[in-house]
Amino acid sequence: ELESALVQQLISSNPSVAANRLKAMPDKERDNVLRDADIPEENQAAFAKLVREQLLEKDQARTLAKKAADLMSEEDGYSKASAYLDRIQATPTERAKSAGDAIESKFQKISHQRKITREDFDAMRKWVGVQTPGGVGATTGKALGDALRGPHKMEFSEAADLARHYHESSRDDDVLVEFLGSKQARKNKPQALIVAEKISDPVRRQEILESLK
Repeated sequence: ELESALVQQLISSNPSVAANRLKAMPDKERDNVLRDADIPEENQAAFAKLVREQLLEKDQARTLAKKAADLMSEEDGYSKASAYLDRIQATPTERAKSAGDAIESKFQKISHQRKITREDFDAMRKWVGVQTPGGVGATTGKALGDALRGPHKMEFSEAADLARHYHESSRDDDVLVEFLGSKQARKNKPQALIVAEKISDPVRRQEILESLK
């Protein structure tokens, strides 16, 4: 926590010293220090540069995504997360990871307050479509699976209807594959098997059907 606070201050006053402190740490500790840092808007670009220079490639997108997820849980989260990703000039990989983590954070918060609605999903799909167009289907399917949990969870039939709707409108099998890969789908096998028949790709359809048996 102390190192995180120090690096947080040094990013704005002396980035080279911050980099030197990070270089002296083991990889895992370096990652923890940067993920725990609370970085104001004016220093986020410098923070992202430090992340890309000092962390292992496998850890970079995850650390940058955490900030997007934190912002998404705030009021007006979509615009704040978008501004952050633009500010740090996020790469396609970073945007994809950030979009997935941010939506998970936002929907977890919603599900603790009320039931997630189709309007929530429509807004989510619009935002994800800007950040990572190819990830809309998979993000939707995972979010539908996650919506089956929590104090204000959706009924499986409700989530299944939405999954079919988004699949029919987009012809994106990722919606159904991700949704049916959730633990809750396996707890509702009879209904899940019916939904699985809608998967267009015969190979993926068979894989999901086998996993549900």
